[in-house]
Amino acid sequence: VGRLADLRRVTERELTAVARRRREAEALAEAVRIVSARSLDEGAVEGILEATGQVVPSGYRAVLLAEDEDQVLVVGADVGGPESRRGRRLPIGEGVAGRAFTARASQIVADGRRAALAVPIEGRERCLGVLYLEDEQPGRFGEHDAELLREFCRYAAVALDSLAAAQALRSSEERFARYFHSHPIPGFITRVGDSRMIDVNEDFCALFGYSRDEVIGRTSLEVGLWVDPDDLERRRAAIARDGFIRDWEAEFRRKDGRTGNALLSVQQADVGGERCVITALLDITERKRSEALLTRQARHDALTDLPNRTLLAERMRRAVDGGDGGALMVMDLDRFKEVNDTFGHDVGDGLLREVGRRIERDLPAGSTLARLGGDEFAVFVPAADRADAARIAARIIAETEQAFWVGELNLSIGTSIGVALAEPGSSDPVVLLRRADIAMYDAKRTGSGWCFYAPEQDGYSPARLQAVADLRLGMGRGELELHYQPVLDLVTDTFDAAEALARWRHPDRGLLAASEFVPLAEQTGLIKPLTDFVLMGAIAQCSRWRREGRTLAVAINLSVRNLTDPQLVDLVANLLAGADVPGSQLMFEITESALMTEPERVLVNLRALKRMGIRLAVDDFGSGYSSLGYLHRLPIDRVKIDRAFVRNLTADPTSRVIVDGAVRIAHGLGLAVVAEGVEDERTLALVREIGCDAAQGYAIARPMSAEALESLLPPKPVVALQA
Repeated sequence: VGRLADLRRVTERELTAVARRRREAEALAEAVRIVSARSLDEGAVEGILEATGQVVPSGYRAVLLAEDEDQVLVVGADVGGPESRRGRRLPIGEGVAGRAFTARASQIVADGRRAALAVPIEGRERCLGVLYLEDEQPGRFGEHDAELLREFCRYAAVALDSLAAAQALRSSEERFARYFHSHPIPGFITRVGDSRMIDVNEDFCALFGYSRDEVIGRTSLEVGLWVDPDDLERRRAAIARDGFIRDWEAEFRRKDGRTGNALLSVQQADVGGERCVITALLDITERKRSEALLTRQARHDALTDLPNRTLLAERMRRAVDGGDGGALMVMDLDRFKEVNDTFGHDVGDGLLREVGRRIERDLPAGSTLARLGGDEFAVFVPAADRADAARIAARIIAETEQAFWVGELNLSIGTSIGVALAEPGSSDPVVLLRRADIAMYDAKRTGSGWCFYAPEQDGYSPARLQAVADLRLGMGRGELELHYQPVLDLVTDTFDAAEALARWRHPDRGLLAASEFVPLAEQTGLIKPLTDFVLMGAIAQCSRWRREGRTLAVAINLSVRNLTDPQLVDLVANLLAGADVPGSQLMFEITESALMTEPERVLVNLRALKRMGIRLAVDDFGSGYSSLGYLHRLPIDRVKIDRAFVRNLTADPTSRVIVDGAVRIAHGLGLAVVAEGVEDERTLALVREIGCDAAQGYAIARPMSAEALESLLPPKPVVALQA
């Protein structure tokens, strides 16, 4: 009986223990359920507090959380007791809870008046706080209770970690929302899943013109934000690949239909628990417009808005490289300077604009009309052949010969055109422009209106290029010198003038005549320094002869470019004044073809020179195209009959008729006549008989140095003129 009673007592204790463990397990499970249900909201701490009562009942319980970088414990929630201690701050290390936190170990207190139990809540990286229980029954808590709470605290720590993460996320999202809506850059957020917009800021609405309600819940394609939908697909692919894009240029469309340009920065991120794409836009519409304007200004002429030399070269290169070839026409306006000088630059500018409009309207499709500068234009016609170019050039000349109305002024000009043909795949634009320019000057020189480029016109073959380099070098080294060929007065049989002729003492080729290098200088930029050399040398020689009492005049040849040079008159005046030489001791010789190139412009310079007392002569008379009416307008003193007629006087009766007629006409106009190219005594006798006033040629004297010429002149007067 005794043994049965003992066995019964043991069995009851075991059953009681099993029942207790079951209740504890159920209580722990319920505690975990409560904590789990509230772990992601602000009720997590209260949930821990409620669950604690299921595990270990007590009169008072509290959850203390570590704050201020773990320097203080703050009562986050409590229940029981005479009054709430929520918010009370407890320094670390003080009291039962403080010691449990510091020691990272459970603390049990039983002092006869009360019982207390404190268990630290250990998170993943740090101690998050303390679970504190208190009861009026001394000895209420034991190690078993501490073990139960330690088990529960592992779940409580997970809840607090989740709460901290949720609070951090919520804080981050709040900061992002404040930044997103306050940042002065348009932005919007779309979901990755369906591409619908879930948020936009005020600057987005201001830029695009939509309200929030008009775009939220719709895709950018549905709203029509982007001009190029394909570009949107390329952006999406880049974001899917890299997770972000930076500085992506896109063209957007506003609600009112106006378009603009934006620089996009796009980033994938989680917003409100959803995977989203955040897009920020920098409006660069004005910058793109400014860039486009600068690009246009760099490729267009500011006055006429026509393409300039740069854009012309680009289009020529594309056509040539693409195998089309084409024709390039460079044109220079005749008599434009007279319009500018007479009526002013405003009228001149207006004329240039009118010329551009008139030429452009009749050009074939795909042609480019460009202004190269000044009064020079160029036309490039892709795929044009020689016949096409000839028709177009003739049409342009016909168009520009018609009067232009600029305001109330009726203006007449002309055009000289040079044409160069581009061979597909082999013609450089720079070379084409140079060739067309050479042909244009040839057209201007001959008065033919327009002219095709021919290699014989070109001063830029390898041999000629070397010659240009040699000439430039020779001028710098002082290899040029002046020789003088006297002109015989057939009435007095004395020398009344001498023609200054440039000679080049080449180190390898010897003494070269002007015909071997002056044409080369005319086709390059060397004609002006060459003319300056002749002017300065000849006037200096006049000054020396004058100081010696000699009054021999010096004749100098002027080219087309010299005659149209606006600085010519001032240069001559300064040289004469500096050398103390009167203008009457100087004579300029001009060819007929030069006179017919921009005649009005030439006439202005000739009249200015004439007012200085300088004598003027028409050289090679009879070989050009000048009319007698035009000659009558010129302030000239004499004509020099072309040597081709003089040379054939003794053998060709027609030449005699021509020379005889020229003499009669010139005398009728009050002009003296010089026969040049007199090579023998018989010809000299004939020009005397015909009535020429003077003669020049090998039968009289060859060109010679100034010293040699002086030996042919009369002795110096006893009293020389004082400088």
